[in-house]
Amino acid sequence: MTPYSPEAVNCSFCQSAISFGKVLRNGQILCRGCEVCLFFEHRLSLTADFAGQPFLLMGWTREVLRDLFGTLDEEGLRMYKDIYLELPKKNTNTTLCAGLVVVCLGSAPSTGTEIDGAATTKD
Repeated sequence: MTPYSPEAVNCSFCQSAISFGKVLRNGQILCRGCEVCLFFEHRLSLTADFAGQPFLLMGWTREVLRDLFGTLDEEGLRMYKDIYLELPKKNTNTTLCAGLVVVCLGSAPSTGTEIDGAATTKD
């Protein structure tokens, strides 16, 4: 992540003013929240009946991911480290949880990091 002056730079996707961002090859700048959302939409795919189809984020999912990963402190670190999210059945829970684990594993420091993902059933 590259530090920027917040009054000078906006995210190329959500247009919010950012202090830290990632510069793409084409010169566009991504905030951390949009970077995670684009990872979900371009790197993850669904399984079972929808095998091979991209994981398209719903509005509320995009908002949760932007809030979770895009809210940064003065040093560019995530402010929110924990999330508790309950979802009804058949709302791509497994894909969302797996994607969160992959994103966190890919961006975590190499030591001292613990990443947990859990699911339960009625039974």
